[in-house]
Amino acid sequence: MARQPRQLAGIGASDLPNQNAVESYKGPPREVVIGADTLRFHDGDTPGGIPVARRDEQFAAINAPGTMAAFIASKIPATQRHIRIGGYYTPGVGAHARKRISTPTTPRPWQVQIADGSWWEYVGEVVDLMAFGARGFPRPGIDQVPPTDAPDDGLALQAAFDFAGLQGGRISAPGNLAFLTKIPLKMRVTRQLPASVGDKRVSFMDVSRFEFAPHMQLELWAGAAMEVLIDLTFNVDFGNIAPFTTKVANLRLRGNNLADYGFRSNYCALVEYCYNNHLGFKEAGVDWQGYGGASIHDNNFDGICGIRFIDGGGDSIIWRNGFYGPNNAKHIKIGILGGNSPIFSNTFNGEEQSGQVAVCLTNDGAAGLTPIRHVRVFDNEFSGMEIGVETVPYIDANSNKQRFYGIKVYGNHITQGARNIRNAANLVVFRSVYGGGSAVHDNSCNSDLQGPGDLCPLQFFDCRRIKVFDNVIENYKLQAAYMYQCSEMEFYKNTVLDVGKSASDGVILELDQTVGSALNDNTITQTSGTYAQFGLLERVGCTGNEGVRNKWSGVSITGVIASGSNSVFRRFSGSFAEGAASQNASTASVSGGRNMTVTRASQGRTSIVFSTAHPDANYTTKVTGLGCKTWVESKTANGFTVLMLGLDDSPIDASFDVEVTSRAA
Repeated sequence: MARQPRQLAGIGASDLPNQNAVESYKGPPREVVIGADTLRFHDGDTPGGIPVARRDEQFAAINAPGTMAAFIASKIPATQRHIRIGGYYTPGVGAHARKRISTPTTPRPWQVQIADGSWWEYVGEVVDLMAFGARGFPRPGIDQVPPTDAPDDGLALQAAFDFAGLQGGRISAPGNLAFLTKIPLKMRVTRQLPASVGDKRVSFMDVSRFEFAPHMQLELWAGAAMEVLIDLTFNVDFGNIAPFTTKVANLRLRGNNLADYGFRSNYCALVEYCYNNHLGFKEAGVDWQGYGGASIHDNNFDGICGIRFIDGGGDSIIWRNGFYGPNNAKHIKIGILGGNSPIFSNTFNGEEQSGQVAVCLTNDGAAGLTPIRHVRVFDNEFSGMEIGVETVPYIDANSNKQRFYGIKVYGNHITQGARNIRNAANLVVFRSVYGGGSAVHDNSCNSDLQGPGDLCPLQFFDCRRIKVFDNVIENYKLQAAYMYQCSEMEFYKNTVLDVGKSASDGVILELDQTVGSALNDNTITQTSGTYAQFGLLERVGCTGNEGVRNKWSGVSITGVIASGSNSVFRRFSGSFAEGAASQNASTASVSGGRNMTVTRASQGRTSIVFSTAHPDANYTTKVTGLGCKTWVESKTANGFTVLMLGLDDSPIDASFDVEVTSRAA
């Protein structure tokens, strides 16, 4: 009866012996069967397949209705099981096929009853929004909003989403149209389930998607106040069963400053969320509730917050997204349930705004002292950010603080931006980060000394056991690093160039009430005296810190203890004072001197006086006589005396070189 071309590939049936066999046969999707008078496409489910062409004039009835209204008013012969409708409101727009079904117990929006009492439902692998009654409106241009007479397509969109979630199929619509809804939309995804779903774990075998034709990016606008524009959630047909491994792609979501959130994953696991665009939401572009394990990539976010992982979303990856926003935007928020998440290869751009934070670890105002753990931020570009990564602990009524563990920031580049507003470009502002492998390393930080506020790229408050190493820090208005009430910090092998200001309070590395920390093996270079000339500053309450083997260049005072401090900060190294001195019968002079003056004390004795008192009683001197022997006498915090001796060990006036450093305790 029919030749089966796909049989050659081992797909489909052998030749069917008669017309009855043709009409009862269920072929695999897209198989073509030619009967006595009808060409049929198979969908894997419909007996006999879907008729698409006939040899006689009877087929005209299949294509007769030009609109849905005409179809609903028609009477179809009982022998006809499929029909094609020319359009929904007008012919040519929303054309689609329908098949006859038994009377449903609970009719769905894609199932309709016509005048003769029969029931028909939508058929198609592509879910055409126009075939579900959506009208749309011309897409607004940049910075424009929908017209006041834009139709509300909420019910039609929800019907199409429900069909796609239950039956499957890619969603499509004309690429030149946008759609407005005044109701929040739900994506209910649970398909390919067996007949019995008593075991709720069966949902975790689900593989489904909400994917829109890649060339179009379906544009959806909020037309009324709502919490969330699209909610990905469980399918009510099967109870509270969340979908698993769902893909949501190619959406353009517009909050219109009416919706709080653009997209929410509501207890859905392993969601792939990609190639979507978000603008104009009051709280965040996307929000995660419950399960995480998501992959969020290749999206654009423009708003006060892009991604919110406060109430869920942990164990997810956030990568290759673009973030923009207004003043004071916090682009990614990670809370208690959002940990164990790597954030990498994203671009954060705030060059025309101020106060923006790229990644903020916070409860977002909610109470709770449970620590936030294991967040890695790496290989990102922070341009024009006030702060790259910030931790904001919750503090309860008894002043107990939330803590953070295992926070790693590495391989990022941060700059102040190059447009109208110069932002601070602070890489990290860590509060209450307590070890657990926490580290800040291999980052590149560059400002231009002109930004507002506190330009200090590395700031630590109440932190413990953080390793800070191999960072490059250039051109900041304040310190390269500041530590307040910290302990057991390690700051080593960093490169610092031209930071701070030359005023009396200008400092490069500052410790305040910090104990037991080490600042070692760093390279600090100031190319002129216009930059800070105090290397290491300890304020009141510091003790047990060390700073050895640091390489200083262009720094007048490599270490100082602030007035009133009881600290012992003995281990900074590098030249504290140096110069070439000479003395004749009446005067003494110094050339190339730094932090020191010389006066003639007596025959063969020169007095060295420090411009700033040396904070370490154990400092060492290196005095090299030029044509004489030298001896150091009377060491104090304010200086010492150099004795010059001739070959007969009698005092002589001569020349010498001097260098003062600190001795490791």
